Amino acid sequence: MTVRSIVVGILTHRDPEQVYRLLNRLLSDGRVSVVIHHDPRGPALGLPPERVLTVPDPKPAPWGSMGVASAQLKVIEHAYSAVPNAAWLTLISGADYPVQPIECIVDELLNTRHDAFVRWFRSDRAPSEDVHPWQARTRTRYMRRLRLPRTHRSIPFPRRHPFGPQTGLYVGDLWVNLNRRAMAHVLSQYQRRRDLVRYFSRCSVPDEALLPTLLLNDSPGFDIEPDHRRYIQWDPGSPHPRVLGTEDVDAVLESRAFFARKFDPVRSREAMDLIDDHLDRSGPGLL
Repeated sequence: MTVRSIVVGILTHRDPEQVYRLLNRLLSDGRVSVVIHHDPRGPALGLPPERVLTVPDPKPAPWGSMGVASAQLKVIEHAYSAVPNAAWLTLISGADYPVQPIECIVDELLNTRHDAFVRWFRSDRAPSEDVHPWQARTRTRYMRRLRLPRTHRSIPFPRRHPFGPQTGLYVGDLWVNLNRRAMAHVLSQYQRRRDLVRYFSRCSVPDEALLPTLLLNDSPGFDIEPDHRRYIQWDPGSPHPRVLGTEDVDAVLESRAFFARKFDPVRSREAMDLIDDHLDRSGPGLL
């Protein structure tokens, strides 16, 4: 009987030593394979081929660009085709770190009734239906602005958009968990709805909308848990998550998150050591 497994897809662009530490944790469970999209502008990783697959022909993925969304879809496509026994894909960055024992994450994913864990909101409806301030910002970002070429900046522009009763605009986080059925649907939509791909390619930060919009439109009755199971802290006004330290460890470990972000290899070293100790996962590395 084929043993079901999960794939952890990782988007990386820097800090090889941090990536190696992350891989040591992930590969401690034999049911885990890893697919990496490494930005070619970053330092070489020099990864071993066993259970670590690399996306062929990776492209630059600067923040705020379509390159990030494209890298995300490339990871899903490669995981789906290269690991045929993969029941789940969970997508993280090289700055993430597991905050549950890997076997617990794998067991929960392989036994859940859900088809996906995705944080999402719908943004093309009337403002009176909003449940989060982010919806108003993304309604403007994706429906009323146009990204300037070769930059993540955008300008006000009255766009003709494809959203309405038949096609909803859904926004969410890049970091998702999808079972194999949800992966297949996203990949099918990616090929079928090229109009959405073209539209989002002219938006700033398309990675926060393309995948949720592909997943949640024409969905064949998916059971989606609206929680991506990530621990992330934002400082007011910052476009990037706060770097986590020792003061965050208790809250991280008390959360229901699979992974936390983001960690810096120097500033977060002690925090990651405390997490390792708590999970009782110390020992010889695998790389």
